[in-house]
Amino acid sequence: SIEPARASAPRSHAHCCSGQMALLVVVLDVSGDTLCEARVEPSRTILDLKEAIESRTGIPLCEQRLCDDLVELADGDGIGERLGDDATVVLVRESKDWAAWFR
Repeated sequence: SIEPARASAPRSHAHCCSGQMALLVVVLDVSGDTLCEARVEPSRTILDLKEAIESRTGIPLCEQRLCDDLVELADGDGIGERLGDDATVVLVRESKDWAAWFR
């Protein structure tokens, strides 16, 4: 599951409901400001993370592009496969018109 990060939670691993170690993912905008944080099981996908971002920030899935070290993360990629222990990703927001053009 994807759980909201709590301000009092340490920036380290925490157990999720399934017993897997959860990773803390910090989501930044392109200017470096924190949009949100989420604790995510490594078995979840980037699409699952994007859905959590949408529920916390209101940014629609079709406008989200997540990048790690300047590489765009694909929706089907596994969190555990693509991100390190406690990761920071950058959300590049596409305009609705631009996102629709690619669909």
